[in-house]
Amino acid sequence: MPEQTSAFLSLIEFKLSKHFSLGGFHSRNTLLYQVSSHQDIIPLPEWSVFSSNYYQNKLFKVLFFQLGFDLRYSSPWYAPAYMPATGQFYAQNYRQVGDYPFVDVFLNMQLKRARIFIKMDHVNQGTPSNDYFLTPFYPANPSGLRFGVSWNFYD
Repeated sequence: MPEQTSAFLSLIEFKLSKHFSLGGFHSRNTLLYQVSSHQDIIPLPEWSVFSSNYYQNKLFKVLFFQLGFDLRYSSPWYAPAYMPATGQFYAQNYRQVGDYPFVDVFLNMQLKRARIFIKMDHVNQGTPSNDYFLTPFYPANPSGLRFGVSWNFYD
C-alpha cells in the first residue's frame, strides 16, 4: 500500500571521473559512491562503475574509427520492484539485484559526413551467471546487435 514519510531524506554522492589516453588508446572511467539516509525508502547501489576503453585512429587519411568496449557494474542493492497492475515501482527488501558486469563491444566510424556504428550489447550474457536483473523479476536486455548510419547534410 502506498504511504508517505515525514523522515528527512538525504543522499550523498561522490563521483570520480578520469580520461586516460596513450597514443590512440583511450580509457574513460567513472566511479560513483552513493549513500542514502534511508535505504528502505530510497535504495541506491553503494558503488557504480562505468568504463569505456577504445582505440581510435584514421585509416587512409579519411576514415576515422573507434574500436572498443564499455563496462558497467553496480554493487548489490535492493532495487525498486515493478507492479504491472498499477504501473508503478515500489520499495522492496527481499531480492537484491546488481553485482553483475555488463560488457558492450562497439565500432564507430566516420567517413566525411557519414557516421556508422555497430554495437554488440551485453556480450557477456550468462557469464559469470544468468542473474542479470535491473529490477526484481525483470532481466536486463539479452545480447543483441545494433547498427546504424547517420548522414549529416549541410545547408
